[in-house]
Amino acid sequence: MSLNRFIAVGQPIMYAKLFQNYLVCIYIFITIVIGGLIGIISSKYDCSYMNSSLLERLYVSYTTDDITSFVLAYTFGLYIPLVAISFILNIKTIKKLKVRNLISNIGSSSDIRLSIYTFFSFGMAIIFLLVYILRVVSILTGDQFYNIIGTTSLSYIIDIETFGSFYFSLFTK
Repeated sequence: MSLNRFIAVGQPIMYAKLFQNYLVCIYIFITIVIGGLIGIISSKYDCSYMNSSLLERLYVSYTTDDITSFVLAYTFGLYIPLVAISFILNIKTIKKLKVRNLISNIGSSSDIRLSIYTFFSFGMAIIFLLVYILRVVSILTGDQFYNIIGTTSLSYIIDIETFGSFYFSLFTK
């Protein structure tokens, strides 16, 4: 999404070229393959379902420390770089929108709405990153409390992100 907005604001002529239907399908396929590989590899590690009496829910807990290196690898090798790139692209997009608004002296409401959407999506990326950091802390400390918090909050965070992105996308039109 950050790349989409960055190109739409910064390089609008290239937008139609980079986001043709077949290319979007390829982007989605690549995302599914990467997520599927993480899921398949994660399923190879021993895990068990634990019951949290505090939250009255089941959650998945890995029974061995073997997964530590894998979780650290995809957290620091995939998620953190993606959040960093997203942050940089969002900041550049906001700066371009500010420059455009200063030049036009009108302050287009669609640009302001896009800025709000950009802040929302960046905030959600940071929250997702915090969940993965909680999982890593749980593995490193051996304290399941962090895993419980990360795992149980993830479904709520996904709902907030999904509905929020949907409503913000309606709001930005």
